[in-house]
Amino acid sequence: MGPAESGGLPANSIDAVTVCQALHWLDLPRFFGEVQRVLVPGGVLVATVYSDPVIEHPSLNRILQHYNHAVVRSYWPSERKLVDESYRSITFPFEELPAPELVMAREWNLQQLVGYVRSWSATTRYIESQSTDPTQQFESELTAAWGDPLEPKHIVWPFTTKARKKSRR
Repeated sequence: MGPAESGGLPANSIDAVTVCQALHWLDLPRFFGEVQRVLVPGGVLVATVYSDPVIEHPSLNRILQHYNHAVVRSYWPSERKLVDESYRSITFPFEELPAPELVMAREWNLQQLVGYVRSWSATTRYIESQSTDPTQQFESELTAAWGDPLEPKHIVWPFTTKARKKSRR
């Protein structure tokens, strides 16, 4: 096995290729060429991506969106643009297939949300660059608006599935 762009698999040997929250990291022309090579005729390529979380509580969501789009925005890698676009700007090979609409959601308390945001690569880059943790201010702002910190809030990530089928010819 090797990288996604040259996996070393036999030609016409795979029924399905799936890529979950990672397509934006790949060399797309090389990856799509490899998918073309390894998929059997009629094989399927499925790529999924989830976008920025939304808290279904307006004042808390404003704090989250401010953190993401103002505080750490410049610390996201450039490839993140494809995620923000839900992969709409990617030209996929093969015939489009209908894909189910899926929901990605969680019920998280304050600490779970802060821990998740602390895990973001943009947060890590911010800390490395500024030698300070921006989630401390984020947590403070959330605490003031959250209510009981153990009370879970509903969080949804817009989820996109792109499915394509290789021609049988």
